[in-house]
Amino acid sequence: MVGGSLNSTPRAIRCNATFVWRATFYIEHSSDINVRVLVYKHLTPCFCDQFVLQLVNLKMVGNGEYEDQNSSNASSFWECREYHRTVKRVDAAYKLCNELCLMIQERAELEKAYSSNLKKWSSRWLSFLDSGLEYGSGSSPWKGLCKEAEAVSNAHQNVRNILIDDIQTGVKQWQKDHFHKSSLPPQTLKETKQFEQDFELAQKQWSKRLKKVHTTKKEYYQACKTERSLQVQVRNAKSDPSGTAEQVLQSYIQINNSKNGQA
Repeated sequence: MVGGSLNSTPRAIRCNATFVWRATFYIEHSSDINVRVLVYKHLTPCFCDQFVLQLVNLKMVGNGEYEDQNSSNASSFWECREYHRTVKRVDAAYKLCNELCLMIQERAELEKAYSSNLKKWSSRWLSFLDSGLEYGSGSSPWKGLCKEAEAVSNAHQNVRNILIDDIQTGVKQWQKDHFHKSSLPPQTLKETKQFEQDFELAQKQWSKRLKKVHTTKKEYYQACKTERSLQVQVRNAKSDPSGTAEQVLQSYIQINNSKNGQA
């Protein structure tokens, strides 16, 4: 799967266990949402029939009741409508851009404040030297420290300018180019809506099959409960001395109807 395309994969390979494993591994480790949509669109009918049956994630619990696939254990990307975690990455990326810009802004303000304080400190002590209390060779170290502080101040001011003018501006421009909000409230991202529609379309036919499996499974469990109940009634009718042969026969008829799916 890695290094090739879905279109170039033979149908026979796409239907076997190797393809299932490779496709699952590839999709679970891919951060590209377009790739995930592409895999769904290229699933062959042969593979998906097995896929729906294997990943339906319905379990028998207690006395024959079934556990729905929307339980806490159903967290696989392959489950129907479980693509939302993947789509949320788009919203998360947009928010992360805002947080990154905020972080850069705070760092730039710290650099600016440090630069400004160094300049004030240097200016203060240079003014002190101008008062004439220190002169000659004694004034050289003072001036050297003040000049060094000015140089460091200029360096931090340059860092601040780079953070704001280059990095923060670049992040904001990238965010503007890659994310677009809808004009009508709530102002959601158009990219998020598009990915949701693509996933929904890719899963539509399999979602219908899964729903049919759920319905059939539920009906099966209910029929099993009804059959067991009728079998108990038959045993009770046989052991009841006051019971008639007609009652026993009627119970048998109900059991047969239950097995045949008749009301």
